[in-house]
Amino acid sequence: MKIMFDYFENEKIAYDINAYRDAPIGIRIWGGSTVSKKDIDILLDWLEWGFINFIKS
Repeated sequence: MKIMFDYFENEKIAYDINAYRDAPIGIRIWGGSTVSKKDIDILLDWLEWGFINFIKS
Protein backbone atom coordinates (compact mmCIF):
# COMPACT_ATOMS: atom_id res chain seq x y z
CA MET A 1 0.00 0.00 0.00
CA LYS A 2 2.90 2.35 0.65
CA ILE A 3 3.90 2.16 -3.02
CA MET A 4 0.32 2.99 -4.03
CA PHE A 5 0.15 5.92 -1.58
CA ASP A 6 3.49 7.24 -2.85
CA TYR A 7 2.26 6.97 -6.44
CA PHE A 8 -0.94 8.85 -5.62
CA GLU A 9 1.01 11.63 -3.94
CA ASN A 10 3.62 11.90 -6.72
CA GLU A 11 0.86 12.07 -9.35
CA LYS A 12 -1.13 14.59 -7.25
CA ILE A 13 -4.10 12.23 -7.00
CA ALA A 14 -4.37 12.16 -3.20
CA TYR A 15 -2.34 13.37 -0.24
CA ASP A 16 -2.00 11.99 3.26
CA ILE A 17 -4.51 9.14 2.88
CA ASN A 18 -2.45 6.60 4.80
CA ALA A 19 -3.90 5.62 8.18
CA TYR A 20 -2.48 7.30 11.27
CA ARG A 21 0.94 6.09 12.42
CA ASP A 22 -0.41 4.23 15.43
CA ALA A 23 -3.35 2.72 13.56
CA PRO A 24 -3.36 -0.53 11.60
CA ILE A 25 -2.63 -0.21 7.88
CA GLY A 26 -5.51 1.41 6.10
CA ILE A 27 -6.86 4.37 4.18
CA ARG A 28 -8.00 7.64 5.73
CA ILE A 29 -10.22 9.92 3.64
CA TRP A 30 -11.35 13.36 4.72
CA GLY A 31 -14.98 13.88 3.76
CA GLY A 32 -15.78 17.17 5.43
CA SER A 33 -17.81 20.06 4.09
CA THR A 34 -14.90 21.30 1.94
CA VAL A 35 -14.79 18.05 -0.08
CA SER A 36 -17.28 17.50 -2.88
CA LYS A 37 -19.00 14.17 -3.50
CA LYS A 38 -17.59 14.22 -7.03
CA ASP A 39 -14.03 14.32 -5.66
CA ILE A 40 -14.75 11.36 -3.36
CA ASP A 41 -16.19 9.42 -6.32
CA ILE A 42 -13.06 10.14 -8.37
CA LEU A 43 -10.82 9.07 -5.48
CA LEU A 44 -12.75 5.81 -5.09
CA ASP A 45 -12.16 5.05 -8.78
CA TRP A 46 -8.43 5.71 -8.27
CA LEU A 47 -8.39 3.47 -5.18
CA GLU A 48 -9.97 0.65 -7.18
CA TRP A 49 -7.39 1.19 -9.93
CA GLY A 50 -4.59 1.23 -7.35
CA PHE A 51 -5.82 -1.97 -5.73
CA ILE A 52 -5.83 -3.75 -9.10
CA ASN A 53 -2.43 -2.42 -10.14
CA PHE A 54 -0.45 -2.32 -6.89
CA ILE A 55 -2.01 -4.72 -4.41
CA LYS A 56 -3.83 -7.48 -6.25
CA SER A 57 -1.01 -8.20 -8.70
